[in-house]
Amino acid sequence: MTADYLAQHPELAGIVPNICGQVREAFGPEAELSLERYIDPEVEDRFLVLYVRQNTYEPDFLDQLQAVSERFNAKLEEIRGDLVVATDFARPRGKLTMD
Repeated sequence: MTADYLAQHPELAGIVPNICGQVREAFGPEAELSLERYIDPEVEDRFLVLYVRQNTYEPDFLDQLQAVSERFNAKLEEIRGDLVVATDFARPRGKLTMD
């Protein structure tokens, strides 16, 4: 679960709210943000993903996603634990989640 991962990585847990705030600011209140733990089925790789989902995706969406990620990537490199801001291009599911 996401909470377990954050408990194991307290420095990451300390900056996740700020990162979520920056992503929210960049994409607005209509975007759905979903913090989920990713488990790669083929290798022992586990990390958090903050998915950004929208009803429509503008052509520059991926550029926006990269620009907001670059704001905190240096800080993420300094601490234990991994967080990726990404999209799966799905439509919002109608609720904010932290699984």
